[in-house]
Amino acid sequence: MKRVWSSVVSKVSALALVATVMISHSVRGQNIGIVIESLHAKQTVTIIDTVTQTVIAEPIVGLSSNPAPYAAAIKADESQAYISLFNETSVYGTSGVSILDLNTLTQSGTIAIPAIRPHGIALSGDEKKLFVFTQYGSPSGQVVVVDVEAGSPTENTVVNQINYGGEFTQSTANSPDGQTIYATNLAGANCKLVAVDVATEVVSTIVTIPNSYLGFVEVSADGGKVYLSDEKGYVHSVDPTTGNYTSTSLNAAAAEMALSKDGNSLYVSTDSGGGLWIFDTATETFTSTIQTQNPRAIRIGLSPDGSELYIASYGTYPMEILDTATNQLLNPFGSFVNVTSINFFNGTAQDPDTDGDGVPDSEDAFPNDPSETTDTDGDGVGDNADAFPNDASETTDTDGDGAGDNTDAFPDDASESADADGDGVGDNADQNDASDLSLTVIINGNDSGVENTIDAEGVTLADLINETSDICASDARNHGQYVRCVGRVLNAFKKAGIISNAEKRALQRAVANKSKSKSKSKSKSKSKSKSKSKSDSKSDSKSKSDKKSKGKKKGKR
Repeated sequence: MKRVWSSVVSKVSALALVATVMISHSVRGQNIGIVIESLHAKQTVTIIDTVTQTVIAEPIVGLSSNPAPYAAAIKADESQAYISLFNETSVYGTSGVSILDLNTLTQSGTIAIPAIRPHGIALSGDEKKLFVFTQYGSPSGQVVVVDVEAGSPTENTVVNQINYGGEFTQSTANSPDGQTIYATNLAGANCKLVAVDVATEVVSTIVTIPNSYLGFVEVSADGGKVYLSDEKGYVHSVDPTTGNYTSTSLNAAAAEMALSKDGNSLYVSTDSGGGLWIFDTATETFTSTIQTQNPRAIRIGLSPDGSELYIASYGTYPMEILDTATNQLLNPFGSFVNVTSINFFNGTAQDPDTDGDGVPDSEDAFPNDPSETTDTDGDGVGDNADAFPNDASETTDTDGDGAGDNTDAFPDDASESADADGDGVGDNADQNDASDLSLTVIINGNDSGVENTIDAEGVTLADLINETSDICASDARNHGQYVRCVGRVLNAFKKAGIISNAEKRALQRAVANKSKSKSKSKSKSKSKSKSKSKSDSKSDSKSKSDKKSKGKKKGKR
């Protein structure tokens, strides 16, 4: 099943340099987008369905009328998003962070930040700390550390302020082990790549790049390379352990970057119509360019599965999408204003996985049972436990014979499953699948009163008696022979212990009473045949006599 992505887009004014954040949710069944529109006039973020382009919700963030949301950091369990608010000075006197509940899509709280205009924001690898990079402070440029550990006595309060002497941080990226946060430091003409040690909360400079204007930062999957975009027209590849770097030129102002899932390609957006450039990380050369539809498509973000690259522009333009397999642009959507950052994550907040089985509740037929996810036949029993997942009438096969217990006449006997005559003996062992199951033995309609028992092979006493009666009736020349024939068999049954003496007498009476119809009919038939024979004989004699008489008369003539 194809995963779907939704987005959070922040729209901001050019003068305020407020970032747009696109957060992608892998919500099954719908694409959900959160559009952050500050423009110094809005207090809400807009939740949209990017497939239907309809508004789902507009939660309020911040406390002022124009909090100016900038960037976001999202918890791995997607329960919360922390959104930096760089224009909350009217409330806090400084700035703030909004806490957005991603389950209810409402603001659950705010955090006061004792510095002005936070730009970059990042969570530590263990998600116990939130690092907020501010533009102004005392002194200028600080990293404010917030305790966000659930249940902590100082939860959602500032626990440290680290001075790093930067103007502002436009972008942050975590190391693969979550122990380091890399950030660009715009400090005059000589910008820096700095690293924050999450454990010690110490900021150190990795490298200073002369005559640069660093924008965005990306980290390779193994952490061995840190890539920096430079609006002076370069991409810098930095070894974070030594600070050594190489610079690769391109004929445009490099803006945001996105690393492919395999780590082989780095997508680089550019300003002023430069299009999208593709950087080979092995050779550290640019291999191709793609011309975007929008003139200032400077913000990009790769979908979590790496199949699509979202491209946003500065100004008012729709979002473009690049198919990374074909490098073809897909149909653009929406209308977004001054997008300055796009981030993606595998979202499940709108579609939780309650039982933790890896399948979201919306697709899980058993959201509270980690052992089951699907009920193909809709019988209320999960496919894993259902012996017949495609048969709603069956769920169990106790004896494992392939016949469901509901239709198996012998659910505990693997050798039997059907009982055609309902005599309690399975068809495989039953010597008579059409047994006479009368309560008492009835011979030709005459009830003998003898209990109709059944043996282990599914043959009833009535079956035996009636078969005997039929054989004797067909062979006997008269009623007496018929009764004697049946009597001999009944004597044998008695000696074998099949019937008692009293039962034998009762059966004999039934045979005698009702066998007459058979014997009389047969005797009558024989009598008629005998009479006919005699008549035919007389007729023949008469015919011969007549012929003889005629002959004599003829002779006389």
